Amino acid sequence: MPYSQRDLIYLKEDILLPDGKDLPHPVLIISSNRSNRYENRYTGVMMSATSSKDKFSFQCANEMFESPLPKAGCQFRTYIVLGFNESQIAKFLNRMKAIHFEMLLEEIKETVFIMDSK
Repeated sequence: MPYSQRDLIYLKEDILLPDGKDLPHPVLIISSNRSNRYENRYTGVMMSATSSKDKFSFQCANEMFESPLPKAGCQFRTYIVLGFNESQIAKFLNRMKAIHFEMLLEEIKETVFIMDSK
């Protein structure tokens, strides 16, 4: 298993977005290494360089990664979470630093997985 939690990767096929468009986007592996090894299955969150900023945006900066990002103005779209196999990964791009990764996971949990109150 050459890929790990916090790795920013590209998939071989474009990502189908909620509006129906297919576009290549980087994906950050958010699943634990323990679960990744189980069946070479990963869970990731999509990175985008769109200018929209809303409650589902997690803004990124070069300092959050081991090397500079491919584009300026990148953000994670916390609600676009995907599952994929190792065979679907095209290449490794970067690695997110642990402290910022923890903040991103907390943001995903708060915006996507916390039960709505009635």
